[in-house]
Amino acid sequence: MQSIRLALAALGLCVVGAPAALAQQSTAFTDAMLLIAQPCIENPTIDVCTKADRDIIARAAQEPTLQPGNEQNVYRTMRSFITINIGVKMGKADGARSQRSCLQMEQAWMEASRIQPSYSPNRAAEMTSIRDSALAMVRKCREEFGAQSPWTPLPAG
Repeated sequence: MQSIRLALAALGLCVVGAPAALAQQSTAFTDAMLLIAQPCIENPTIDVCTKADRDIIARAAQEPTLQPGNEQNVYRTMRSFITINIGVKMGKADGARSQRSCLQMEQAWMEASRIQPSYSPNRAAEMTSIRDSALAMVRKCREEFGAQSPWTPLPAG
């Protein structure tokens, strides 16, 4: 659990330090993603972050032409961050890394693995850091519990 907290702290510094900066080219969609995620960034509780996750999914569903690019990177980054927060809070509530917290880490990795930093060159380092953090956490979970459905393949290494 300590490694998850450390990874989340690094992730939190990255995202909380400049959440608006993740929206390389501000659009109505990226602004909405950041606004919806803000309560989870500032007050990460299971309830707050679960609501933010539902709201982000609903907002993305309203976007008929969400194409790969910076907007999708911001969406996937925020979903990954939110589900990591939910997983960490579940682990704390359970007293240790648990299957339900690891299921959240699987979700975070599924989103993070689809981030394409080349579409967001001004924020490529931050997005790569988020992806690497999600990968590290899901690897820990898989060592302890195995892959949970749904699962996304891990890169070699």
